Amino acid sequence: MISTERTVTQSFIGRRHPLAKIIVAAGFTFYSLFLERAAALGLILVFLLSILLLSRLKPNWKFVIGTIWLITLFGIINYFVDRDPNRTAMYSLRLLIFIIAIPLSALTTAPQDIARSLSKLNLPDGICLLYTSPSPR
Repeated sequence: MISTERTVTQSFIGRRHPLAKIIVAAGFTFYSLFLERAAALGLILVFLLSILLLSRLKPNWKFVIGTIWLITLFGIINYFVDRDPNRTAMYSLRLLIFIIAIPLSALTTAPQDIARSLSKLNLPDGICLLYTSPSPR
């Protein structure tokens, strides 16, 4: 998760339709699988980070530092396996896009809004509750 504080702010992103946010985030994630240039992936990442700033979420700094360590370790291992800095950057940027895109859409939407939107699609109630109920710990 990007943030531990689960308060949906009334930001520009928070006011968008829940399904639109999920579809756009999934689209960026899916589209990033087909890009072969690190610069194009970097542009998507810059766009997602600007949306993250517009959403006014309070970051969990332990998560941010852990993500930086994960991407660094992933890049180092990938470089030693592949020996190609372009591919190393490409895979590291893809991983960052995966880590940011989907949680960003979920964190800027209240669970009730997601459930309401999913129920309008005539999905079974169990599926709506499955995607909106908190996970047991």
